[in-house]
Amino acid sequence: MAATASQRSASGSVRARPPCFRVCKPFTRTSDFGSERERFRAPAVLVVEMKRARNQLKVVRAPVRVLIVDDHALFAEALMLTLGIDERIDVVGHAADGAEAVALTRTLRPDVVLMDLHMPGMDGIQATKAVRRVSPRVRVVMVTASASPQCRQWAREAGAVRYVTKDTPARDLLDTVVEVAAGAPSLFSPSPGRETATLGRTA
Repeated sequence: MAATASQRSASGSVRARPPCFRVCKPFTRTSDFGSERERFRAPAVLVVEMKRARNQLKVVRAPVRVLIVDDHALFAEALMLTLGIDERIDVVGHAADGAEAVALTRTLRPDVVLMDLHMPGMDGIQATKAVRRVSPRVRVVMVTASASPQCRQWAREAGAVRYVTKDTPARDLLDTVVEVAAGAPSLFSPSPGRETATLGRTA
């Protein structure tokens, strides 16, 4: 075939035409489209599965550090035994009066203080205020035989977050300790009967 004018060089020779290639993508079967969708969907499925597994993991927390403050040795001992059966709680000390409670709060750094109301010298109201000054993060639970509305009001004003009577059921007291340590808001039941059962009745 004769070369066209555009294919001739200035010297009259014919230029070689460069080869031409066509690239064709192989046909993809319908099943391949399905596998592609699975491939791109896999990361999202993996994220969901990881979240599900994480939610099912048992969260292990350090035991709640509790300081018991009560001038009655027998009641304090009974309280220690009651708290000791719960693996969520660790009793770190016992104070027999308010002044000792303040000193032990400073050194032992408890999460929760179970405070008796009526004690010689510095009573539970004064001790609660002092303990809160030493450690503002500590949660004070007033534990007393008195269900007096006036005493409950004093305890609240002093900074206690709960007020329970000494006949509160052991299970309720244990749950209260764990709840307040976890940051549960201050709660004073309007009915003293709601906060009662078997720990003893000594003030």
